[in-house]
Amino acid sequence: MTSRLASLLVQDGLVSAKKMAEAFQRQVIYGGTLDTILLEMDVVDEATLLDALGRSSALPIAGDLPSLEQLQAAAGGDVQKWMPQAMSERFRAVPVALDGNLLRVLVIDPPDRKQLDELGYTLSLTIEPIIVPEHRFVQAVELLYGVPVPARFASLAAKLRQRATDPNRARIVPVQPALPLQPAREQHHPEPNAPMPIGDRVKEGTPTEPQR
Repeated sequence: MTSRLASLLVQDGLVSAKKMAEAFQRQVIYGGTLDTILLEMDVVDEATLLDALGRSSALPIAGDLPSLEQLQAAAGGDVQKWMPQAMSERFRAVPVALDGNLLRVLVIDPPDRKQLDELGYTLSLTIEPIIVPEHRFVQAVELLYGVPVPARFASLAAKLRQRATDPNRARIVPVQPALPLQPAREQHHPEPNAPMPIGDRVKEGTPTEPQR
């Protein structure tokens, strides 16, 4: 099993080939994304991993999650009505900002481009994915939809907070960009069960332009 993230981390000397092989073995046993396994093994810090996620996926990254109030304001008010939790789970995307016809969503590694194209068709919006570690993704799901963070990720988040405050750990913390949130512009959202136009407002040449 290989991935772009694994190749980049090993090639850059950030994770040894032996540790990466161990990580793949653990992933088969315990599941989850590779970034989750690497953080649980404590072989790379989160800031370095986040940077690698962005480079390996060629997607923008984000730092800490905004508050629920900021998310709701940026995502057009009651996001649960026009993108319910079932839709978020189906497309593995969490909405974080709506700006006109552009919807920014959080995704995990590896992102599913076809699913994001389909989400754009479904909502008649252009989708801009932002990649985050899996534990941040489930935190966003809890924030927006009230789904409790699984014990595994709650434990990992606690360990990461402890590591961040450990004075005995050498830390290099690059500045991470905040989520590019912008206030939502006025936009009509169709009723959940109403038929939606397919792709009539998706802009040509965008990161997730639907394939025709």
